[in-house]
Amino acid sequence: MVRRLAVAVCLLPVLVSGVRAQQGRPPTYDGERITDLPGVEVRTTAAVDPIVSWAVARVCALAAGVCRERLGLEGPEVVRVSISTTDEHWSSVVTDRDAAIYIVYNEQTGIGEQERKHPQPVGILCQATAELLNDHRVPGLERYASAMLAVPAVWESEAETAWPRLYPYLRTDGPEAFEERCAEENVLGEHPDRAAAATLWHVAEALGVPWLADRLAALRGQGPAALEELRVAAVAADPALGGAFAAWQQATALPLEADGSLLLTSFETEEQMGVLDFQAGVRLAPCREWSTHGEQSLAVTFTGPTPWPMLAVFDEDWRYKDWSGFSALEFGALNPGEEPVRLYCEVYDAADRGHAQLSATFGLTPGREERCRVELQSAPSSAPWRTSVYYEGQPRLGEISGLLLCVPGPLEAPVTLWLDHLRLCP
Repeated sequence: MVRRLAVAVCLLPVLVSGVRAQQGRPPTYDGERITDLPGVEVRTTAAVDPIVSWAVARVCALAAGVCRERLGLEGPEVVRVSISTTDEHWSSVVTDRDAAIYIVYNEQTGIGEQERKHPQPVGILCQATAELLNDHRVPGLERYASAMLAVPAVWESEAETAWPRLYPYLRTDGPEAFEERCAEENVLGEHPDRAAAATLWHVAEALGVPWLADRLAALRGQGPAALEELRVAAVAADPALGGAFAAWQQATALPLEADGSLLLTSFETEEQMGVLDFQAGVRLAPCREWSTHGEQSLAVTFTGPTPWPMLAVFDEDWRYKDWSGFSALEFGALNPGEEPVRLYCEVYDAADRGHAQLSATFGLTPGREERCRVELQSAPSSAPWRTSVYYEGQPRLGEISGLLLCVPGPLEAPVTLWLDHLRLCP
């Protein structure tokens, strides 16, 4: 099955102005679709500048071409892309993610230093296209193919026309930055997909891209099983490559408890306290007055004045992203205050591919210990959070990228809750 994908992209005005300058005319635009490039179909509405659609089509065509030619990737015969502005969405994309890239187009006037650390338009589109062609869902393949093959191909083809001013931002998505990231062994061991991409790069460097392409064509497994097939073949061809898979094996080795559960955190150490590393409108402190696991819990004080004070983890490549072998998320909670509190829990699959597909609300009575459980199954069709700007459908339990705990705000007074023993249950 072709992988499903939805991706949010911000295309800079310099990209648009660059494409306007390229030789030749953009394709005829009828307000509904562009089909002039072989193998690429871009659907838009009248609100999207046709030059943007043409730029997206060019990048996707180049990325698809190099992935097919160099790596032998197949996927769908036509790469389908749907583009909307931030104010428009397509209902057809909501239910058809098996053969389409979904883009939210947002024209910005500039880009800050912080944003340069994240994938920029060309890098995102190249990775998205590679994912669409990655039939066997080989971990890390999209990152490797994008950085080492597709982004350089776009630059080589478009350097004199579409991307002369944009390319400095693309350096973070190209070979030089990718190779630097591959050397960060201490980081790779905590990030499975990044480690897998580094592994594929080492294999290609040692045995050649044609060898990698031949092995990809011969794969039988899916996901991690496919990468394991590559490992066996690579080590047989060059025993020295055994070490190249060490970081990936470390990142995917989950420390299961005796009962088959997976402990995400029990807030016992400073490292465990930092698992939920995104906070907005909250104060955190260790709590020794109550715990359900170990010697302490986490005291979370929701202060506002934000509408939804929260603590969360948002990381599409964190070590604990594969929840496919578990039935539920559980944690202990206690309300030490005098008034009931509603606590919301939301779980997201891969970033920008879904929204709150797993969700639960807990009414916490003062002084009563609660075991909060979120079943890992799709929300019913009647649930208000089921429909989002991205899609309706089954969450990717193998690619969980977000876990959020919040209370409704803004709050008139701070609210404190004690939380402990955050785990996945078999």
